[in-house]
Amino acid sequence: MTTPACSFCGKPQAEALRLVAGPQAFICDECAMLAVQMISIQHPTWRERLMRTLALLPDRPREKS
Repeated sequence: MTTPACSFCGKPQAEALRLVAGPQAFICDECAMLAVQMISIQHPTWRERLMRTLALLPDRPREKS
């Protein structure tokens, strides 16, 4: 089984503070924050909501059993 890694920057799970799993992709905490910053530039009022959502994400993807 391959080690999960960020689908955007390639950082492996062991090097990420958080790695969030999607249906067919992963995103690390740094890429997620970059996405929040990019969206916030275009939509400043969304920043607070996006930051609250990121805080609720799990720390690591669950291992498949």
